[in-house]
Amino acid sequence: MATVDDLAVASGRKFAAEFVAAIDLFTRLADRYFDAPTRNCLEALAGQPSDSAPCREWCQTIHEIRGFCSGLDAVPNSSYTSHLDIDRGDAGRVAELLLWQLFGAVSRPGSRLQLPPIHFPLRLALGGLGVLRLEGGESSLRLEKLDWSGDRPALRKESGAASFGSWEPHLGLAGPGVRATIPLEDRALTSARLQDFPIVSSRAYARDWSSVVLRGARDIAEYSPLASAAVERFVSHVLPLLCGDHAIGSASRQEALGLVFLPAVLDQPDQIAECLLHEAMHQYLFRLEACARLFDPASPSAEAFFSPWRRDKRPLRMTLHGGFVFAAVADEEAGDAA
Repeated sequence: MATVDDLAVASGRKFAAEFVAAIDLFTRLADRYFDAPTRNCLEALAGQPSDSAPCREWCQTIHEIRGFCSGLDAVPNSSYTSHLDIDRGDAGRVAELLLWQLFGAVSRPGSRLQLPPIHFPLRLALGGLGVLRLEGGESSLRLEKLDWSGDRPALRKESGAASFGSWEPHLGLAGPGVRATIPLEDRALTSARLQDFPIVSSRAYARDWSSVVLRGARDIAEYSPLASAAVERFVSHVLPLLCGDHAIGSASRQEALGLVFLPAVLDQPDQIAECLLHEAMHQYLFRLEACARLFDPASPSAEAFFSPWRRDKRPLRMTLHGGFVFAAVADEEAGDAA
């Protein structure tokens, strides 16, 4: 079996090629709407791919609106741009907001990028950090005027600009076997396109819930260092998912690797641990699939198969996923019983 570190490196390299393809598509849009300095900014961002859920989600968005990027569609499909705060009637604003989404996905504190002016208002999700809301009377503001030296962005004293609005940091998860954030304010990662079921959006509830997730991650670390390494490396963003009275569910999306949805329960840490391990194993297998072909091309991909954990039949690929993740969960349960 591929080690966690080797798989992270290999799948990251594969994603870097997908990132280049998305940048090429977006450049066609940029050529229609951006001036030369802004296109230079895009070129600088293109050299900084980030194997993260926000960056992967951006690439998926660009792929889905490729007709708009290429000039074949006059406007993009709303299903893939509903996370953007489109506040003007021209399509160029969509291009501008997508550029800032890309910046937020790849940027890090201390970034030294020559950026175009920001047109207010702007809601900027900064990777695993938080959301910056820029607003005010000025028509534009260069991001170089923001000081990233502390634990939150602030305007540099010499900028002479008005207050930039507000900063909402993501809740953090840091403990044995987990280094992740709860990105409640990131509209791209909380969009209905990635999750049909409701996400619990209360920050106070998520703060209480985070302690349950930390306990679940600690239980996995005590059970297996290998399983814990997969959780810590492959789960970077976690969101609380509404549960039914008699149903607990979790999910991962291949379009945004690193993002998992876990049940929003406060009194069942064992279920959280099981779901966290379950989704980490899906993440592992998703990355393995990105690097290697697991099935012969002649495999019956359209045929559905019985699996003991579902009432409906499933495609061969998802039957493999189910067997793989439930084997890991069963191993954990066996360890608890021993």
